[in-house]
Amino acid sequence: MSMPNGYVRCHGCTFEGIKQHRPITLEYRLPSGETVEGFRRFTWCSTCNNITEAEEVIESGSIQAEIKKIEQRNRGIAKRLFGFSREDLAELKYLQAKLRLAQARHSPARCLRCGEFAVTPLKFDSNGTSNITHSCGRSLFLVPEEPDAPRFMFLPEVIRLDADGRRI
Repeated sequence: MSMPNGYVRCHGCTFEGIKQHRPITLEYRLPSGETVEGFRRFTWCSTCNNITEAEEVIESGSIQAEIKKIEQRNRGIAKRLFGFSREDLAELKYLQAKLRLAQARHSPARCLRCGEFAVTPLKFDSNGTSNITHSCGRSLFLVPEEPDAPRFMFLPEVIRLDADGRRI
């Protein structure tokens, strides 16, 4: 499947960046050998001085709330007799592994290009202006998408990381 690219420019200088929507999977390897899938987001990396992708921070509180919701959904006499459904068991197993990753993690999100922590989530308002101030002192903006612009297809990629987000 091809995805349109998001072109970003600066209001004050000739900087041009790109938000490439690529099929990337983050795969974390826990110290126990268990594998957990993670997520990524577009960010501004001060080290790369460019738009990059970084890890999505995994919050243990929200995961615990999801686990609790599944457990509450499975209360009652019928559920006690027959147990959790296969789907709920699979989701519980996944969420518990994700919770172990969140608890093992001691560092903030890293840039997937350079591995540094100097990342700021990239957000755009309704006018297409970003929350990032470029080195020239002006803000970045999202170039309106052209329907006839070329689209590219990328092969799926898996990035393997340890529990602290370093590439393996």
